[in-house]
Amino acid sequence: MELTSKMPVQHFRCLVLTLLLSLTSGAIAQAEDFPLGSLFDDGKKSSLKAAIATDEFGASAEDADLGIWTTISGFENPVMVAPGVTFDFKNVGGSKVTHSRATNDTFEAGDQARGIRTTGTFEPALAQGRKVEDGIGLHANNLFTLDLAEIRQAGNLPDDQSFQLIAERMGLNDTALQAAWPTGSVRIVVLVINANPASPTVQGSVNGVVTPVTQIDGLWQVEKASQDELKADGKHASLDVSLPGTATHVVIASTGGSGGISSDHAVLSGARLAYRAR
Repeated sequence: MELTSKMPVQHFRCLVLTLLLSLTSGAIAQAEDFPLGSLFDDGKKSSLKAAIATDEFGASAEDADLGIWTTISGFENPVMVAPGVTFDFKNVGGSKVTHSRATNDTFEAGDQARGIRTTGTFEPALAQGRKVEDGIGLHANNLFTLDLAEIRQAGNLPDDQSFQLIAERMGLNDTALQAAWPTGSVRIVVLVINANPASPTVQGSVNGVVTPVTQIDGLWQVEKASQDELKADGKHASLDVSLPGTATHVVIASTGGSGGISSDHAVLSGARLAYRAR
């Protein structure tokens, strides 16, 4: 009789425990990420899944690619980096001189393309046309802007899906670390933008370090280039930037340092967007 009276309580406890486990397992979001360069060979109508499945070596970022709002080469004058946001890169080393656009898994486009490698030791003869490390190349005075709304839609993600922009190492490719002629130097600028027409906001970082951004007479700019250039010394910075659900665009730009743009082979090794699906 005592055993029978306790059974409903035990059953109730089991049901509660099962429900809690179910809710907990459903609440744990699955971590996902994808290489930025995988967007460079897919059109606007592609799904994010299809884009991730293809990863063409040497593909260049184009305005017609999935998730790309714009690509710009040359910073002699202020440039529109997102809807209603014009940026002046001169005080972080921007100039008109440049070479190839952002490219997937290499620092240059074309038949002579060599892979990204960031071990910090000089290697002039990386095999042509072959991937070494995953990432993107971004020669000095180039940028591309990601359209986060387009990426969210292509991945069937919530309109307010947040992301994390990550790169394990960024700086100069091993091909630029010439001991006899170490002229390469770059800065890598990231801008997180909410392009609200009424009141846009811009947050910036230079070489992975949060850096104040200000607006003067309608032009946005980094307040001052306090971060040292990334030089041909085998050292690299890292990138880990939060992109909140309110962010509409993110800009990744590379500018030249001192001494012109010779050997300014900027790369972001392991560049990717990470998120937790909901």
